[in-house]
Amino acid sequence: MTINLLTGSLMLLVLNRLMWTHVRKISFAKGLPKGNNCAMISSNVNRFAVVLASLLILISFADADYIYGRCNSGKYVISSPHECRRPCIENEQPKICHYHFHIESFITMGSACVNCTPTITNQLNPTCQCVTADGIERAVLTVNRMIPGPSIQVCKGDHVVIDVTNAMDAKATSIHWHGIYQYGSQYYDGVPFVTQCPIADGNSFRYQWHAENEGTQFWHSHHGSQRIDGLYGSIVIRTPKPLHRNLYDYDRPEDVIVLSDWFHASGSEFWPGRYRYNPGQGAVSVLIQGLGQYTNPTNGSTTTTPLAVVKVKPGKRYRIRFINACTTVCPSEFSIEGHDFELIAADGADIVPATVNSILTTAGERYDLVIKTHDSVESSWWIRARAIGDCTNTSVQQFGILQYEGAPQYPVTPKPGYNEGFYGARFKDLLGRRKHEKQPKSVVGGMVAIALNNSKIPETDSDFDSWEVKNALPITEDIRGEPDIQIMVPFSLQNLDETYAWAPRTYQRFAITPERVTIAAGIGTISHVAPTSPLLSQIEDVRPGTFCNQSSVRVTKSRINRCTHVVNVKLGDLVEIVPIDLTPRGDLFHPFHLHGYQYYVLAMGANPDPVKYPIWNASVFHLFDKQGAIQRNFVNPPLKDTTTVTARGYAVLRFRAFNPGYWLMHCHFDYHMMNGMQMIMHVGEKTDLPPVPPDFPKCKNYKPPIVPRD
Repeated sequence: MTINLLTGSLMLLVLNRLMWTHVRKISFAKGLPKGNNCAMISSNVNRFAVVLASLLILISFADADYIYGRCNSGKYVISSPHECRRPCIENEQPKICHYHFHIESFITMGSACVNCTPTITNQLNPTCQCVTADGIERAVLTVNRMIPGPSIQVCKGDHVVIDVTNAMDAKATSIHWHGIYQYGSQYYDGVPFVTQCPIADGNSFRYQWHAENEGTQFWHSHHGSQRIDGLYGSIVIRTPKPLHRNLYDYDRPEDVIVLSDWFHASGSEFWPGRYRYNPGQGAVSVLIQGLGQYTNPTNGSTTTTPLAVVKVKPGKRYRIRFINACTTVCPSEFSIEGHDFELIAADGADIVPATVNSILTTAGERYDLVIKTHDSVESSWWIRARAIGDCTNTSVQQFGILQYEGAPQYPVTPKPGYNEGFYGARFKDLLGRRKHEKQPKSVVGGMVAIALNNSKIPETDSDFDSWEVKNALPITEDIRGEPDIQIMVPFSLQNLDETYAWAPRTYQRFAITPERVTIAAGIGTISHVAPTSPLLSQIEDVRPGTFCNQSSVRVTKSRINRCTHVVNVKLGDLVEIVPIDLTPRGDLFHPFHLHGYQYYVLAMGANPDPVKYPIWNASVFHLFDKQGAIQRNFVNPPLKDTTTVTARGYAVLRFRAFNPGYWLMHCHFDYHMMNGMQMIMHVGEKTDLPPVPPDFPKCKNYKPPIVPRD
């Protein structure tokens, strides 16, 4: 298109010049005066043509990457999202995939909904700017006026470019690409004050990274509570020859299910937490692919907004990519009425297939499922997402529809109540046990099944525990033996001393629990505080006294140190990370996510002997470890980037530190992370990093000398 504009502009100039020359010849030949009409008209046309041609030439060269086609260097071809969302072909030339994210404040059930109604394909072909959510009007944050935002779907090896424009008023932002290694593109991981400055309102920032690790990932805001308000979406990186391609017939772009918890007010209204009315940060609803309905618990009325509809044909096998984009503490149970499914991948990594009839995940986890539809068109079926744990008391659940081709739009069975199973499910299960010796296992979480069996959630009993999730590929690196470094991550929620919390001229960060208790969150005695400048690009602008780790801090009266928590790791080290939940009460299961890496989950569990050792901490873990009570699994352990830790339990994670940079590790509950439950793993030295990109944005404190006016 750029070349066409340039060619047209030059042709316009040439034709105009020929016409101008011809008119002048006529004028001179006939001896017409200078002010004759013919000459004047020709002169004006000449000026207009020159201006128009100049503008076209400028457009053809200025910011040419916004026009899909060959960019201004002439070396690369820029492809649209539609062109990049394609079947992946072996030995195909990789594409440069260009996306535009326009972030702004928006509203659900607004005037845009008069014109259209969104469906689950809107993230692929954005034809509707209506955001319905669950039918309750509220202010939201959107990318391109949709929730979830645009789905990035590319092939392995593609180069992904995302131009993010922040059109929100008085809000900064950044976007993290969850599950993307960012090897060689560390500056685009999207963590404010770690890898970049926040994107100020009115500004734009170009992210670009290589689609290196295949699988189901997702993107989301990494700034405050913005993910809660709608800033999230899916990423799918396909490969020409997926490992389990013989297990399914379809891997369609629209078969991505993003699950999210939902509030009826802005997420910032619940931070640091209400005290007198509706304390805590509990979600009131759940959305399936941004859609759903809400039943008012007071009067029983239900909104009539659209549900997510997945359309299928009889007798086929579909790969469904499931993403848990929730933000708060409730695990989410996902199931489909009348259908089992086969797990084939977790957090983008292929696993040994396992047949299940439900899964339970926590924030940040992804699972790929294969659903085999029935051979005959019986009816449509309910898709169900149910929030459990702390959400049990509020009965939070949502429905979608698995719609068979030729079947009625809605299932013939009623929606089950929160504490009910699908209609006829128990009868079918009893009948099936008589017919089949081995039944599909009822998984409720894969990696977290053991944790939930130890909790107060009896409905999640399962015979499929974490050890049955196995990496489908053999381990390609040596992770056995003694690690070069073991990093203990003893995290907790700690009560804040009221005298300390409200001391005059001090401003301590805090949160309010549903029990109206003032707490701080942290790792060890450290509640992480972001530095004043990005560590990756402006380490020289950060004061040395900013940093700390568990060996450098002192025990304070409040038991809380507020500093930038950094642990140094040598490039190439074999690293073992052991997150341990020290919170003495409650039944929360914290999902921990590590940026820039996947790790092997070698072990997880709870305190082996809580009677003898009622106080659970890192010292007790080391004691059991020396006694051989912590058994590490080196036979195809699962490979993940987000792992849920048992309440008052532990997990043992290992990886080789191949990727230099500053990588955040944090609880994926947004309010816990905002309250300090995070740390930074610094791998390698500055010389191991790629150079800072040209004109990379900078930010730092500004405190010049005080100079009074004379």
